[in-house]
Amino acid sequence: GTLDATAQGTPTFNADRGYTGNGTTAYIATGYIPSSAGLGMTQDNAHYAARSLSSAAAGATNRLLGNGTATTPRSTLLPRNTSDLFNGIVNDATNASLANASTLGQFLSRRSAANAREFFRNATSLGSSSTASTGLPTTEVVFLKDTTNFSSLQVASGSIGQSLTDVQVMAYYNAELAYMQAVGAA
Repeated sequence: GTLDATAQGTPTFNADRGYTGNGTTAYIATGYIPSSAGLGMTQDNAHYAARSLSSAAAGATNRLLGNGTATTPRSTLLPRNTSDLFNGIVNDATNASLANASTLGQFLSRRSAANAREFFRNATSLGSSSTASTGLPTTEVVFLKDTTNFSSLQVASGSIGQSLTDVQVMAYYNAELAYMQAVGAA
């Protein structure tokens, strides 16, 4: 395809389990720049998701997803910061900080309107906010990195696209979980 993901900085690959970052240089480049790639995503209709197979201590740098270089607006998924909070941004510049004490599972953010964003872990809402969108990111979306923060987590899958309804969030989670269980990864 035209947006094939490529490994950068030699993350470790394990069949049926994805890529593990090294915390210093490794990440997965997607080639997807939301502001110019189109493909249905708009400023107020977007989702970003990644499944982590890592159980890790709280940390400030273990992004599952982010932008390759500093940009505003941004999109990020940090499952567990040093205060046991999920941090996420969806086409804006403001971190949501929601209670979450695990780095394991599927993490998903969605923006369904100009002032509506919500964050999920394993298809269960962590919380929502009315933070206004400010635009689509103008730099590449990557996995296992955000600007200068590199992750040591293992990312088994990810997706980027239009916003998902609650029913679609659950269906996506269930389908992905069934696959992970079938290959022995969950």
